[in-house]
Amino acid sequence: MMIKDKNMHTFTSYKESGYKPLMIGLTLVSILEMPLMHFGLSLWNNSVAWFVTILTILSMGYFIWSYFDLKKNPISLDETYLYFHLGSRVRSKIKLTDIKEVINNTNLSYNEKREYLEFTPAIEFNTLLHFHTPQHFKTLFGKIYKGDKILIFVDDYGRFKKEIMKEKGK
Repeated sequence: MMIKDKNMHTFTSYKESGYKPLMIGLTLVSILEMPLMHFGLSLWNNSVAWFVTILTILSMGYFIWSYFDLKKNPISLDETYLYFHLGSRVRSKIKLTDIKEVINNTNLSYNEKREYLEFTPAIEFNTLLHFHTPQHFKTLFGKIYKGDKILIFVDDYGRFKKEIMKEKGK
């Protein structure tokens, strides 16, 4: 876990994206669906009804945890590293000198998009990061992805790019 200090710049990825409405929507659908699903399944098999109900409660907990986790673990950078966090789900520590370019782009074709690792809280992205060398991205469950191009969403793209270029120039 990184230590936050006053020289660290932080960037959110959930305020301007559709992530908050998506998580609220999924939670509300789960709340509405749970008693109906439980009742319907209990007519057939009570054990299955409780199993599905418990899974639904766990899913709602994940949706809520995921949203608050993004708030707690923003994307950060200091003089040397970009600490890429998508909450606790994806983490990477990237040297600023390894960043080749930062591009603001949301118009990629499906085939172009397949060239990138996509780490966005919702389905949208606004930032393309290209690296000189492939970077490693560790997920919550230990799987490691490797790539030299990623798609991310940053709420303040202009400040994000400016701070990276400023720190790289030191």
